[in-house]
Amino acid sequence: DRSTGIPGITKDEMEQSNIQACTPYTWNEENESLSISFEIPKNRKKDIIVDIKEKTGIVKAGLKNAPLIIEGKAFGKINSSVWVLSENIVTIELEKEGYWPLVIRERTPDGRIDPTSQFAVGRYFEVMEAKHDQAVQEYKEAAERGCIDAHFKLFQIYGGDASQSQFGIKEDLQTAFSHLKTAADIGSHDAQFLTGLIYQEPKRFPVSVDKEKAVKYFEASSKVVPSAKLELAACYLEGNGVMKSTAKAYNLLHTLLSANSSTNPNPHLLYLEGLVYAPNEDGTETEEEEEVVEGEIKKPPPSILNAVEKWKQASNAGSPKAAYKLGELYLFGWKQKESFWQSPAKREKKKRSQLTSFKPANTFLWLKS
Repeated sequence: DRSTGIPGITKDEMEQSNIQACTPYTWNEENESLSISFEIPKNRKKDIIVDIKEKTGIVKAGLKNAPLIIEGKAFGKINSSVWVLSENIVTIELEKEGYWPLVIRERTPDGRIDPTSQFAVGRYFEVMEAKHDQAVQEYKEAAERGCIDAHFKLFQIYGGDASQSQFGIKEDLQTAFSHLKTAADIGSHDAQFLTGLIYQEPKRFPVSVDKEKAVKYFEASSKVVPSAKLELAACYLEGNGVMKSTAKAYNLLHTLLSANSSTNPNPHLLYLEGLVYAPNEDGTETEEEEEVVEGEIKKPPPSILNAVEKWKQASNAGSPKAAYKLGELYLFGWKQKESFWQSPAKREKKKRSQLTSFKPANTFLWLKS
């Protein structure tokens, strides 16, 4: 399988273009103990390297013939160390002295440090020492070496995020988007979702609208990011960047619907569920046949009553789109061939021709309910 899960990029293409994310590690401190973990491919168990020099504090860990996952001088004194392999997770246990805000504090004597630690050092410069120029330099170098967190940080800094004003860097939306898209293309699901949103509606970013690209990025992140699944369902419901399919939209929404809180419902999810129940474009409730793929759930039949009920719930939960749908519905009715299901231009033309038949009592009754 040469798929990467990254839209439009195969493993072969990734190797040719040198796009590669660094392997991050996680760590946890408890009193005088510190635990570091990282994942390795199951077929590389014989290639593990763990070399910890307690006297000098130099830590090296990773795989042979690959960039080390951890490399640098530890934050403080190491008294002892041991490592274990469970499944494909390497865990290093350190007995150390004092509180450590990070694992690796500086480079080795020959100037080497892994990208994850380099990003952490940048954070230390920023938060603990207010050395913002040095922090940015560490972020840039870590990003060049495939650190996703560093790309995200630079996206915020160059994107004009108000919380990053301490860096004093002029807003540069082209550079900001470049860092976000790179994070997306090397496998960050969160970055894929945000990149999809920008391609869908660029707003301030100097990017052309590309709804097909938006769909690809939503698809790449939808298995991990619930909001991406929601946006992808909306694309299928409205035919934005992909062929319209209520059945595919419903299957995407199904798992989210079962988890939707009754006490704090997601208004956009309820709005989209209403679209699933919405009548056909000609105003009928006849179910349109769509091929059901094995393993998928058959979508419910059209029902204006169910659609209205979902839009009421969505509107009460704060969805302006649902409130607008209800307003149009009560203004024009639904059993019309040219009604609110159609394009904004057609709806506007219909509005002007039907204003004389407007019955405000209908809208008023809904607002009271």
